[in-house]
Amino acid sequence: MILQIFTQLNRPNLTDQYSIWIPCLRSEPVELCPIQTESIFITHINAVKYSTQDLRKHKIYCIGPITEGRLQSQGYTVERLADKASDVILPDEPITWLHGDTYSRDFSPLPNVTSQQAYSTEVDEEGIDRLVFLEYKFLHVYSPKVLMAYERRNPQRKIHLYYTDSCEPTRDLYASITRFYPGADKYI
Repeated sequence: MILQIFTQLNRPNLTDQYSIWIPCLRSEPVELCPIQTESIFITHINAVKYSTQDLRKHKIYCIGPITEGRLQSQGYTVERLADKASDVILPDEPITWLHGDTYSRDFSPLPNVTSQQAYSTEVDEEGIDRLVFLEYKFLHVYSPKVLMAYERRNPQRKIHLYYTDSCEPTRDLYASITRFYPGADKYI
């Protein structure tokens, strides 16, 4: 029996037999301009995954212990600025922010920031189909794109939804809704 489904972009480290990962987004790289700053700010590991440039020569800042750990395991020297985007205070130096097409906080208006999209995402309808037809109790949604696609399918059962700050669930569709922060979740 499946109890929990996780929908984040990258495969989580699931520790029990009652949880599964169903990826509901596909991502693709976006061509990057050459990075002109010494420092780079990463808000999602996919910004590094899809980069065609050697980022090791840059000073790298990131958000969250999971991104920090993944970057370190790949040989990068990184400095974690905060655990959540809302708590980040960027250093007062020129910095390139590598990001996807969606994010929880827009850093581009800051005068020392050059913004570059490194990847784009789109809904994987096959993943959404599986969400609609499988039986489970708890659903963890990380993306507003996934949540909107799921809710458009008009699920008629009452599951317990866990969602991130960027999502706005329709309360009536769920037995309960709980906001969570992925960096604090052991399954991420």
